[in-house]
Amino acid sequence: ASTDAGYQLQSRDLPPDVRQSLARTLGTALLHLGDSTLASPRLEEAHALSQRLHGAQAPATLALGVDAARAQIESNPEAAEARLRALLVQARTLGHAQVEVEAGTALVSLMESQGRIDDASRMSTETLARARAALPADAPATLTAIHNQSAMLKHRGDYAAAEPLARSVYERRKALLGEAHPLTLYSRNQLGGILDRLGKADEAEAIYRAVYAARRASLGDRHPATLVTLNNLSALLIARGKQD
Repeated sequence: ASTDAGYQLQSRDLPPDVRQSLARTLGTALLHLGDSTLASPRLEEAHALSQRLHGAQAPATLALGVDAARAQIESNPEAAEARLRALLVQARTLGHAQVEVEAGTALVSLMESQGRIDDASRMSTETLARARAALPADAPATLTAIHNQSAMLKHRGDYAAAEPLARSVYERRKALLGEAHPLTLYSRNQLGGILDRLGKADEAEAIYRAVYAARRASLGDRHPATLVTLNNLSALLIARGKQD
């Protein structure tokens, strides 16, 4: 919050291109940290500036539109879904494959959060096919599409098919971003959950412990992501008859 307040005080006299870059960086960081309330105005600001600087149909502008829609999901999911669907169609029409995949992965996350697993699974399969056809294997959007497909398989109880996808995303993100990056931890936590369902309790417990420690250190004890991993670890320990 203090960083956002400092940005607002100091950004007014900055050149538009610098302001747009800073607003996107700050908004994206806040979104990764789970603070969509603060992220939303920064991403909307960056999107508006990009429209002025680059035009409404530029890939960078469309990508910012996707980010801004992501920040809307919690407060106004219906508007966010409509916006993401429009961006997906626009990106497909213009041939901007990366933005098309990013909009698709955002829609999968939105549908999953609403319990619309059939809709999310269809969108995930379509989006992953597009990513594999048009983007590099290690592109961030491709890895997100694979992560989502693993989650959909997990929802459907196909843990054996979900495991190699989850493991590959975790290993690639670890190599590209580092062990402690939020996306790496997100992928590792999902892998732990799949291994837990497969009965691979030793590996699942080790993963949960590592992710919990990393999230406590970077996010604090009370952050939702930290608490999710703590809950996963606690449930596993209870099932194994452990008390620590």
